[in-house]
Amino acid sequence: MQFSYTPLMWPFVGSLIITIFLAFYAYRNRHLPAAPTFGIVMVALTIWTACYLMELISVTLQAKTFWASAKYLGGTSAPAMWFVLALRLTNHEHWIKRPIRTIVVGFVIIICAVVFTNSLHHWYWTRVYLVEGFPESQADQGFFFWIYALMLYIFILTSVVVFFNYYRRTPALYRRQAWLMAVGGFLPLGGRIIEDIFGIDLFPKVDNVILLFLISGIFFAFAIFRYHALYIVHIAHNLVIENIRAGIIVLDLRERIVDLNPYAQALIQPTSAPIISRSLHEVFADWPRLETTVDAEQEVVIGSADAERWFHIQSSPIVTQNNAPAGFVVVLFDITARKQAEQKLAALAQTDSLTGITNRRHFYELSAVKFAHAQRYQRPFAIMMLDIDHFKRINDTYGHSVGDEVIKFVATTCRQQLRTTDLLARYGGEEFICLLDEADVEAASQIAERIRRVIAEARLEVAEYTIQLTISIGLAPIRAGETVLSELINHADQALYTSKSNGRNRVSIWQPEPQPSLTNVITPNH
Repeated sequence: MQFSYTPLMWPFVGSLIITIFLAFYAYRNRHLPAAPTFGIVMVALTIWTACYLMELISVTLQAKTFWASAKYLGGTSAPAMWFVLALRLTNHEHWIKRPIRTIVVGFVIIICAVVFTNSLHHWYWTRVYLVEGFPESQADQGFFFWIYALMLYIFILTSVVVFFNYYRRTPALYRRQAWLMAVGGFLPLGGRIIEDIFGIDLFPKVDNVILLFLISGIFFAFAIFRYHALYIVHIAHNLVIENIRAGIIVLDLRERIVDLNPYAQALIQPTSAPIISRSLHEVFADWPRLETTVDAEQEVVIGSADAERWFHIQSSPIVTQNNAPAGFVVVLFDITARKQAEQKLAALAQTDSLTGITNRRHFYELSAVKFAHAQRYQRPFAIMMLDIDHFKRINDTYGHSVGDEVIKFVATTCRQQLRTTDLLARYGGEEFICLLDEADVEAASQIAERIRRVIAEARLEVAEYTIQLTISIGLAPIRAGETVLSELINHADQALYTSKSNGRNRVSIWQPEPQPSLTNVITPNH
């Protein structure tokens, strides 16, 4: 293939450099939403310009015809993808559904197929020839050329309209982006319109459309590097309202609903009655009353105990430009996940991880309240402490995993034998503490003996082992004038020590001086 130099090639070389650079820039920033589509447009323009450049420097008609046909690989895909880019930059991606995709892809395939098979039917060019002094091939247009031109006009003009219509009410930064991108995309088409309709050849001897790509590239580069067109994509107000994960309800001054977003709609129970113009409190009748006073904030919980949902609710006034009151906007934020996380953290802070019962710190918090109540109203009250006998021997013989199962078994058994008003906690290691509410000495002794007996008679199967346990228990009932909970707990601990000292597997009750300090009241049969 032979080539000849022409000075007319240099503007197209410059245009080619710009489109290649912009395509590379788009690739480097392909993580941005619009960058891949913009990159495809730049690649298409690069193909279009490169093929035309090859046509200019080729010598023979056959070579020029080949490159004139090849340039339509970019000449069809560039305007089609520019249309897609315009939709994506303006948040109209929902338009790019099957009919639009079919039109875009069909346009590229059909035009390229007709151009590359033109020698068989001459639908696109009826005649291709050379004219002395013109570096590009000349052609008489067939009817399909005008179909191509019409689709080209539709894609580019629609893109320009979309750009300007979408951004005309946005801040200045977005308007500059729109103006630069729209004008840059329209310039080549403007050159084609002037030439095809009015017969004015802006740049004789060369293709006006492709030459104007040089100016378009400058506009694109300025929009991208000066105003970050690929980084900053304006999000329409209505899209924010519709997609935000919060309920937004607009009220008039009578607290009647005049508008609400889809999220708020989903919070309302299905009803056949219309929502607009109804009272807020009527629509949310199953909720706690929602406050609509100026800048009010509240938290409400709805649903059953096993399916609770928490909401943080803010109410703000709506005023006109003259600061006259016009209504209220109520925003509902779902904070269920946060509340559930807080509850889990609270449970972890209050619960023993091995047994699932209350831990020592939380036991002190809860029992202090009950102790104060028992003092004030002179109600019976007792502290019970229990310890697994010879627990170290169990760990040494069977291993710590078996020891953990033993601790869990004792905790479960105690819970089963206690009343719902009693409070059981793991005190530390193999030791447990229990608050027996409304239990006098006799009732507390019966509860303690029942727990001791059930555990002593049980046979715990763990892995391949059968383990028999016993526990020792100390009781300390509240007495008149007792003012400190820690003293009562200390008395129960002393009673537990007595049970351990007297042979284990028994219940002991603390007794004050001058009587013997510890009395064994229940001794099991051996």
